[in-house]
Amino acid sequence: MSDQGNQLFLKGSWTKGGRPRHVPILTDEQRQWLDKAKALVKYKEHSLIPSGTSYKTYRNTINQYFRRKGIYKTHGLRHLYAQERYKALTGWECFVKGGPSRK
Repeated sequence: MSDQGNQLFLKGSWTKGGRPRHVPILTDEQRQWLDKAKALVKYKEHSLIPSGTSYKTYRNTINQYFRRKGIYKTHGLRHLYAQERYKALTGWECFVKGGPSRK
């Protein structure tokens, strides 16, 4: 991840589908959370995943945390983000939330 001030750049090798992504940082709250996460990493080339822990093990730990908070499908967070970005860019709710359809 590369913090470019008003956006994050994600290399294709880190993303679903292998496509590089630019994720906008739109709010002060997003910036604050990102800065907190970055402060947890001692060196730029290190990770939030603890040393000696695999990605799969860490993902399971995170999923357990979310389940304790009542969030059972974290993939839904991706959908929520996409819906919010769609509304911000178009001014309309997405189709599944009652927005305009193609019909």
